[in-house]
Amino acid sequence: MKTKGTPFFRPYGNEIELHNESDRREKFSNIDCFVPEKTKERTQDSIERYSVNIYLERLSQNKLLRFPVKIRKDECPDFFIFNCDKTTTVLEETAVKSEGFHMAMTEFEKSPETARLDFDLSKLEKYPLSKGGNKKDLLKPNEEGWNEDLRETKWTDIILSTINKKTKKLNGPRFKTADKYELLIYSYSYGINIKNALLLLRKMAVERFNLKSFERNFHCVSVIYDDKLLYDVANEGFILKEVADKISYSTE
Repeated sequence: MKTKGTPFFRPYGNEIELHNESDRREKFSNIDCFVPEKTKERTQDSIERYSVNIYLERLSQNKLLRFPVKIRKDECPDFFIFNCDKTTTVLEETAVKSEGFHMAMTEFEKSPETARLDFDLSKLEKYPLSKGGNKKDLLKPNEEGWNEDLRETKWTDIILSTINKKTKKLNGPRFKTADKYELLIYSYSYGINIKNALLLLRKMAVERFNLKSFERNFHCVSVIYDDKLLYDVANEGFILKEVADKISYSTE
């Protein structure tokens, strides 16, 4: 359990109990869940607070969260959720990490609207781009290597890589057990078509991602993208906003 520094849920300590939706809104209004801009310092706690707030808010708004519920900040996993049916859920939270990708995206944001990205993510993970070396990775329409869904493909690769790394951690000796395991991924906004990205993510997860070798797997993987919760991305795939918007995975 987290004991050092500022309590995670601020005035409520490192454990918070929510009795209903009204109680959830009131208590989280007293917790700073703001994530600083890219140019300012972003701490792990600030990203985790923001992610957990969006996660609980969207689940509650869409009738997917049963009250009362208690959430405890912990370590390995990041959170324990004690449900009203006496079961426990592990919530592991992480932010997608690819410094080269972020640097290239920053350059992309400064480029004309028609510019696109093209680079090898596997190389970026090991050899991040140096400053000033990003323009060579920008492509425009009709240039060799242009791919209409390139950003969505790269984003999907990063999400799948993150799931793989966290699944290995889930099966490590230090990871505590529970009745259910969920993974929550915080993603920076990359200007992708999120519905197309979700369709691609589910397809790639089925084709490339083999979890049979692991004893424990995440029952549900969700992604925080902008202010949306992309819920259960490898299976049903919902974009949870004010009202659930189910994504069709038909290939037709």
